[in-house]
Amino acid sequence: SAMIAPPRIWQQMANAKSIPNNLKAIVHGVGLANALTEQLLGDSRTVRRTIGCPETGFFNVVGIVESVQDSANIGRPQPNTILRVLDERAQPCPIGAQGELLIGGKCVSGRYVDAALLSSQRFVLDQFGNAPGAQLFRTGIACAWRANGTIRVVDENKTTP
Repeated sequence: SAMIAPPRIWQQMANAKSIPNNLKAIVHGVGLANALTEQLLGDSRTVRRTIGCPETGFFNVVGIVESVQDSANIGRPQPNTILRVLDERAQPCPIGAQGELLIGGKCVSGRYVDAALLSSQRFVLDQFGNAPGAQLFRTGIACAWRANGTIRVVDENKTTP
């Protein structure tokens, strides 16, 4: 069986020693500390990371965590999902450079109802895609591309403005 929860819930369960050994741990969101990763992996559990937002369908990126050194791996985009890591000038970051994770594709809702200002701040046009009018959602998560085509969280405790 499997359970999806944010890092703080996994940490509470680990502190209470209430995580079954055979449970597949799916950690959703940022804030996964190395010590918690070590605890989750220590009992031969399968550990996966997911990133996503309600505005984009929740599970847009999925990665497998095989070691503590790999705990920042959030993986690759799910089908029909586009990921961009952009710098402060809204330009694509080279491999290894930190930027903000933006999520696009058919999963993006496009706007908030009755919140035009907030919509204009969080939903931006995908200037690098081929679909006219396609939008990206600004997650605020500081990430970087890895050479193997996956994305890693740069700082588990930091988001970009």
